[in-house]
Amino acid sequence: MNNSYHFMLNSDFEDEYDIFFDDWRTHKTQDNSIIFNRLMVSGLDRPGMFRSLKHLECRVIPHGIVKDLYQEKQVEFEHTSKRVTSRFFVEWWPELLEFVVYLDENAHAGQGKIKVSAATAIKEYSDKLASIYMPGYGNCSFRHLQIGRKKFWLQYESFDDWRSNCGENWCINVLSGPEDIMNDPNRRGIRAPLYAIDYVVSDRMYAIDLNVSPGLRATGIYQYMSPKLVADEIKNVLAK
Repeated sequence: MNNSYHFMLNSDFEDEYDIFFDDWRTHKTQDNSIIFNRLMVSGLDRPGMFRSLKHLECRVIPHGIVKDLYQEKQVEFEHTSKRVTSRFFVEWWPELLEFVVYLDENAHAGQGKIKVSAATAIKEYSDKLASIYMPGYGNCSFRHLQIGRKKFWLQYESFDDWRSNCGENWCINVLSGPEDIMNDPNRRGIRAPLYAIDYVVSDRMYAIDLNVSPGLRATGIYQYMSPKLVADEIKNVLAK
C-alpha cells in the first residue's frame, strides 16, 4: 500500500530514517503526497499536553497555576497536621515541597523549566503553570516510545541534574521492545505515527510529558530497529 503514496518529511531536526522520505522543501508535492510533519517547535504546549494526557486516561502529575496549586497543598497539609496533632507540616511544607515551574510552556527536552521550593514559587512565579516535583525514583524517568505499531520502554537517568535527560553525565537504557502494540491490551488511542509519553515514579507512576516529534538518534533503538524499518512503520500509520 505504501508504494502508492509519495511520502515527504517536514522537520526542523535530523534523524537516521530521514533518507527514506523526500524533503518537502526540495521536492514538489504530488496528488498522492503525504507529508509527515515532525517539528519540535510546533508541538503541544504544556497545558495542551496535560489535557491530552488526561484524555488518554494517563495518571497525570498534579499540576496547575502556582497560586492555585499552592493553596491546594496548603489545605492538604493543614488537614494532615490536624490528624497528627503537629504544626510541623503547616509551618515547613512550603520549604520542603518543591514545584517544577514552566517558564516556557512550549519548551521540550528538559528546557524551559526550573525546580524551586513552593515558598519561592508562590513568591516569584504565582501566575505560572507548575507541577509537583516527585523525587521518589532518583533522577530517573521512563519513556513509552511508539514508532508506528512498535512499542519501546526506555529509562532516562541523570547523575548530576534533577532532570533525567540533562547534565554532563546522563544515559538512556532500552528496557524493552520492540513490541507490537496490536498485542498490547493497554495501548493508547493516539493516531500519531511517532510519539513518546514520559513518566516519573514516586508513590505511583505519573505521566509528565507527551511528545509527538521525539528524536530517536540518542535512544539506542537502532540496535533493535533499522532506520528503514522505522520509516516503514511511520509510513504504515500515515497511509491509513
